[in-house]
Formats: sequence, structure tokens, C-alpha cells
Amino acid sequence: MRYPRDFRSSPKAIASDVLITLPGGGTIPLGEVAKVELVRGPTAIRTENGQLAVYIYVDVRDRDIGGFVTEARQAVADAIEFPPGAYAVWSGQFEYLERAEARTKIVVPVTLFIIFLLLYLNFRKITETLIVMLSLPFALVGGVWLMWLMNFNMSVAVGVGFIALAGVAAETGVIMLIYLDAAMHEVAAKRAAEG
Repeated sequence: MRYPRDFRSSPKAIASDVLITLPGGGTIPLGEVAKVELVRGPTAIRTENGQLAVYIYVDVRDRDIGGFVTEARQAVADAIEFPPGAYAVWSGQFEYLERAEARTKIVVPVTLFIIFLLLYLNFRKITETLIVMLSLPFALVGGVWLMWLMNFNMSVAVGVGFIALAGVAAETGVIMLIYLDAAMHEVAAKRAAEG
């Protein structure tokens, strides 16, 4: 609600001209129940979900956000007892990471199932499909080693990269399997022609 300029131009005008309705009926000026004065305060009042909010910004360097927030959350819980109605919420990149982890628990199994299904529809044999699928963990282990060597931390982008790596590993496995299958047929054809 915003009062007209005449009502909010000075503390005296607010105290005398803004009226409060009483529960039993009637009105009284705001100045009778409150002290109205100019004071220095924040330039803006921040709210979130209808409650006052204070933001503390933290930049994390040389470590993963999830690990930092876990430790910081524990430190805050050990050191600070919030008054009733006050609480801490961890937001920003960490919030995105939490959402991505929740989605990843669904996306990764579904992606692996789709890869398996497409491979089976391509080869029509469970053995060849399993050969390609068993190559995926080795590709992912190589990705983990590379993360360790490059001193990278787990993030949403890295998770998406691992999904892409699984796709590329499956594609490479299919190409190798098709090449080996063609080479075996060629050898079998030569042997049949010779003998």
C-alpha cells in the first residue's frame, strides 16, 4: 500500500494524518500509538516468500560448493541458535547443484536405459549390447582421473559432461564392434573361399 505524497511527505504528516482503525470502531492518528521519525536505515528492504531476508554472499574458491556448504551448514548449526521465526537457507549455485543432483538421479538411469535399448535395437543381440555397455564404466573412470589430474570439482557442468562422455563411449564402442564384426566376417569369408 502506498499513501499519497501529502500523507508521507514528513514524519509530522504521517503521525497526524494517517489514521488507524480501532477494533471497536473509530480511528486514531498513527502518532498516538507509534513514534514516527526519520532515521538512517537500509536503502531497500528485501523480502522473500513474504518474510524479511538478509543475504550473505560467499565466493568459494579451490573447492566444491557442495562440500563447502555442508561444512558451513554444520558450523552455523553448532554456533548459532536462531530465534523463533528466523532460519538460514543456502541458495545460489548450491541450490542449482541440489536440484541438478535430484534430477540426475532420474536422468542418469533413464539415459543408460535408453542407450542400452538403442544398442539392443541396433545389434539385436544381448551379448554385443552388454559388451558396449560394459565399456562405459571404463570411460567414466578415465573422466574421474582427468578431473583429479586437472583439480576440477564436481559441478552441474561436469555431470552433463559425464553424460556426454557416456554417449561418446557408447558410440565409439558401437563403431569398434561393427568394425570387429566386419573383420570377423571377412576372415570367415576368406577361410570359406580357401577351404
